[in-house]
Amino acid sequence: MIKHALFVGICLLLLPFTVQAEPQSAWTSLLDSGAALDDNGSIVVGHASGDAVVAGISHDGIEGSDLLVRRLAAKDGSLVWSRRIPAFDDSDMSVAGLAWDEAGDLIVAGHVMGCVG
Repeated sequence: MIKHALFVGICLLLLPFTVQAEPQSAWTSLLDSGAALDDNGSIVVGHASGDAVVAGISHDGIEGSDLLVRRLAAKDGSLVWSRRIPAFDDSDMSVAGLAWDEAGDLIVAGHVMGCVG
């Protein structure tokens, strides 16, 4: 127990002297439906391969904002796959959460903002 406390004390003393590099972006990805249309990624989850899965809203210029989920390659941010879930009538979709189930399938939760039907 004393050895552990001593080790923690030494680490805390050395912490201020460690040099931290500025974070660097490995890649960026842009989705632009147009200047007057919204595209907003709001949730990101990792895939077992290291890829990023991004979900948010995107407007395709027809009716309301759609829910859009995209998987981007870890290496360079290239598109692996994309799935658009369209809005109904003039309503907008919104993403609330993403999670992987035990089988490795992606679960997407969201809601329609407005009336449907």
